[in-house]
Amino acid sequence: SLVPAHIMQSVDKLGLRTKVDFVTHLPGGALTYGFWEPRIMVSPSALASCTPQECTAILQHEARHCVARDPLRMLAVTVAQRLWFWIPLMSALGQWYRTSLELAADQGSDGTSLAGALYKLHTLQKQGMPLHGVACFGACLRTRITQLAHPQTPWEVTFPWQRMVATLGIF
Repeated sequence: SLVPAHIMQSVDKLGLRTKVDFVTHLPGGALTYGFWEPRIMVSPSALASCTPQECTAILQHEARHCVARDPLRMLAVTVAQRLWFWIPLMSALGQWYRTSLELAADQGSDGTSLAGALYKLHTLQKQGMPLHGVACFGACLRTRITQLAHPQTPWEVTFPWQRMVATLGIF
């Protein structure tokens, strides 16, 4: 099989065998896709460097996206941002919402394992491996890792005040 044993063990441990698709020709870690019945797409080549605990944490995270139908929510946010692009605060609100969805999906996972997997995938991306579906690298990666390492620390939300003032000026 092209799928490493530790990845299949994580899939089986979580009961996700019927919800996971393996894609060998597209590097990308893992992502959730589909609007009505979301599924998980996994790239064994990207996850091969992860430990069994990290694979389990990634799959738990993606399973939470499936249950919450987050791909549909992400689509709605993207459509709203495109429709109301002229409202200066829309891009900040969209980023805040995406980060909140990621943080919600992180809940309940082994924080150390998930943070380790995110760091490994981020390192692969920096080394030139094209990773599709690795949500929020850059913008919310630091926030996610901080929350995973220190779950009691409140998430500091910062909005660009200039955009808020400009948005109020439009209305």
